[in-house]
Amino acid sequence: MPSAGGSLWQYSREVADAIAANRPVVALESTIISHGMPYPENVQTAHQVEECIREGGAVPATIAILDGVIRIGLTRGELERIARIGREMVKVSRRDLAFVCASKLNGSTTVSATMICAYHAGISVFCTGPSSIAAPADTMDVSADLTELGRTRVAVVCAGVKSILDIGRTLEFLETEGVPVVTLGADEFPAFFTANSGFKTPMRLDTVQQCANLIRHNETLGLSNGAVIAVPIPTTSSALGAQVEGATQQALQEAVKRGITGRHITPFLLQRIAELTQGASLRANVELIKNNAKHSAAIAKALAGQSPSHEGAPSVLVVGGCALDVLALTPAMIPKTSNPGQVHHSYGGVARNIAECCARLGQRVAIATAVGNDVVGKQILGELESLNVDTSSCVTVEGARTASYVAVHGDDGGLNSCGPSLKAFAKFVLSGDLSLAIADFAVIEAHFATQEMLPTLRRRVESVDVSFVVLDGNLSARVLSSLIEHAFVSGKRVWFEPISIAKSNRFVGVLVHRPDMFRRYSSLIYLSANTLEAMAMATALRSKVFHKPGPSSLEDAIETLTISGIGHLVVMCGAEGALVCSGTKQVIEKINAQYVDPNDIVNTNGAGDCLVASTITGLTRGLDLGDAVRRAMPIAALTVQSRKSVSEKINPSLLTNTGLPRARL
Repeated sequence: MPSAGGSLWQYSREVADAIAANRPVVALESTIISHGMPYPENVQTAHQVEECIREGGAVPATIAILDGVIRIGLTRGELERIARIGREMVKVSRRDLAFVCASKLNGSTTVSATMICAYHAGISVFCTGPSSIAAPADTMDVSADLTELGRTRVAVVCAGVKSILDIGRTLEFLETEGVPVVTLGADEFPAFFTANSGFKTPMRLDTVQQCANLIRHNETLGLSNGAVIAVPIPTTSSALGAQVEGATQQALQEAVKRGITGRHITPFLLQRIAELTQGASLRANVELIKNNAKHSAAIAKALAGQSPSHEGAPSVLVVGGCALDVLALTPAMIPKTSNPGQVHHSYGGVARNIAECCARLGQRVAIATAVGNDVVGKQILGELESLNVDTSSCVTVEGARTASYVAVHGDDGGLNSCGPSLKAFAKFVLSGDLSLAIADFAVIEAHFATQEMLPTLRRRVESVDVSFVVLDGNLSARVLSSLIEHAFVSGKRVWFEPISIAKSNRFVGVLVHRPDMFRRYSSLIYLSANTLEAMAMATALRSKVFHKPGPSSLEDAIETLTISGIGHLVVMCGAEGALVCSGTKQVIEKINAQYVDPNDIVNTNGAGDCLVASTITGLTRGLDLGDAVRRAMPIAALTVQSRKSVSEKINPSLLTNTGLPRARL
């Protein structure tokens, strides 16, 4: 069974495959199994609900914690285990997650914990039964599920709010938290067993497609909140629902008379309602949950159909260099003479590496580059095409050499040479210095990154099938300026990868001459750089724009870049990991590096490019920048253990990795 993030997260094969292929997935909580129903009805219901989701064209992902491991998707045996343990399972909310995992306990997830786990797994739709995301009535049974919706971007499909809770206060609280509350096909917000709560729904949508549109736009806007989608009880179950609702009101009155409050209220009500209805409440619960599951699957299916990386044209366009990478390893670096060692060849170049990694992660991608009319050029394009990379925008130049790059590594485990294909991720695990590199990129600079190619590249950038444009430092300042402007005006996100300190100056030139453009479209621009590149770019900006000396610290450099219009910044910081700054809050988030045993390192070329590609793929799937970088770290680490610039072991399921911790500076 696939796992991610060490031993903390584990995905069922069915769920991992679905996430990797961008197929619709619906999250399910496990508390309803352990605490909501008796055995064996609980496990029978769990199977029925999962089957409803499968019949609806989606994959169910029941979430629980078993022996301290967060499980995304459960086998039939694991569902049986949870059902038999029952109330001995720890009921896990946000506050309990770390404790239960650290203590290696068994926990069933409530709405809040399920939302957190679903979000980190990249699941946008969560099906539950009655909504506990409610403000308390006089019972004072306060739930953490309510506040979770204001900070975790997952849509919760439910049957409304039970009438034992304060529906009015719930709707007001969610409004304050900025959470959209939608009722599907009705003007009145439902109260679980009845479609008529007496409260007008804040928003009404009439189709699952409209619900999917809401979820997608919430992600596209970068909002951090979730959403509530309430599904009224179907008319076929309304009579049964009315019977249960009457018993609910009677049980609530009895609870008040007996002074039952707090965490004791829900178990009392469930038991008393079951007694008063002679089991009808359990049947009603099952029917409502199955109805929610059916609608959840339909919404998830509609949402998957809108995914930028779903079937259709490429959504990421990479423009820049491709090359033949030559890696030379020598046990002793002796200058001015022949050195014994090993020589390895692989295909590289920043743009090519990013395109390949995106493709291996299941991201639809196109590349625009130039190669010579030689064997190497044909092989590079052929390999990309075999990975389903769109090469229709590539140029083959008669009489030119395909770009090549040579890197030499010595016996100290350090880096004796690095260049366009090698980014700062190498600093995570290596400590050598640059001494020698040979890069022949004439075919790119003379025949591709030119004024004559601009009309073709502009049309490709502006095409409706592209949502993200990635540019590398092989492009001239004039070409960069033009493509960035056309991308911005077309509403496309742009990622710039500088390659080196020298070539980063081209991007700085655009920043200096087009400051208003970058400030206006700052939310669309992403920049990755190592610490040296970040400091160099900030120094140039402070000198040319602000007429100040260079930055005194990396934090100063980050501030300079962000106030210059860089809305999203990723800075590689060696063994310390990476610093991420995104949005208007100017908060710097530290992402820890993925450790790699030095004995396992065989090649650092392309590792940084894989980090960028994995991050971009995560962004296209709705992750925020911090989470995308965090999930990209192990993918970059995998590449340094491969002779090739992009590891052949990279696959879509690796983006489910969520085990790396986050920290704030």
